[in-house]
Amino acid sequence: MKRNEIASKQSKERVIYMDLSQLYPVKFIKNFGAFKTGDETYVSLPIAMKWTKMGVVENSAEVMASAKTSGCEDLMKKDKKVD
Repeated sequence: MKRNEIASKQSKERVIYMDLSQLYPVKFIKNFGAFKTGDETYVSLPIAMKWTKMGVVENSAEVMASAKTSGCEDLMKKDKKVD
């Protein structure tokens, strides 16, 4: 497959635009790596969405609003296998 064929295929897929320099406050509800329950930190939107989906941090309104504006709020649904 040639590169231009791959690029044209990818251009037809859904594209998500988000500002990666924007930081969002998250509060941990479970121990995760070096973070303990109750710790707070600032992370970018993709990390906040990933940790929210994993059930490690609280789902904040600010993160959810940014996910909706960038068109990726469906990626924030929790996995069924998460404890």
